[in-house]
Amino acid sequence: MGTQVNRNSRRPTANCQCQRFEKFLERCTVVLTLHYHQEDRAAMPSHNEYPASSALALEIIDCWNEKDMERLLQSYHPACEYTSPRVADVYEQTDGTIGSSSGTIHDSEALKEYFLHLVRTTKPPIQCELLSVLRGNGSVAVVYERENSEIVAEYMKVEYGRIVKVDVLYSTPGSP
Repeated sequence: MGTQVNRNSRRPTANCQCQRFEKFLERCTVVLTLHYHQEDRAAMPSHNEYPASSALALEIIDCWNEKDMERLLQSYHPACEYTSPRVADVYEQTDGTIGSSSGTIHDSEALKEYFLHLVRTTKPPIQCELLSVLRGNGSVAVVYERENSEIVAEYMKVEYGRIVKVDVLYSTPGSP
C-alpha cells in the first residue's frame, strides 16, 4: 500500500501521518527498551500485562506483617514519592528528624527511616489484612485493615515493577 496523499496538495493525509507517527512511536519504544538494565528488562511488562498486580500487594502486606523493611523497600524505586498525613505527624513527634512537614517523603532512605520508626513505635505491632486490590494501567490500589481496625488504601504508581509514587488514605474514626 503506497503513501496516501491529498490530491489537491500532494501532502500526506492526516491518516497517513498518524500511521507514520504510530510506527515512529513503536521504534522509539524498542530503542528505549534496549537502554534499560538487564534486571529492569526482565521486570518490564508485556504490551498487555502491567506489573501493578495482586502479587505486589501481597508482597507489601507480607513485608509489613513480618516487619521486613529491607524486603519491603526493594519494591520501591530509590526516588519514590510517598505521601501520607502520618508522615507529617511523625515529623512533629520526632522533632523533625523523621518524615517531613509537608507529609511527603521523596527518597527511599528517608522512607526506610519512616517505616522503621513505625515498626518500632506502633503498639500493638503493625498487622495488616488485605481486603482488596484494585488494578489500573500502571497503578494499583491496595486496601487493607490495620491492627487497630483502621482501613487504609494505598494508591501506587508502578513503573517497571517498582513503586514510584504512593498516596496513602485512612478511614476516619466512626466511618462505615
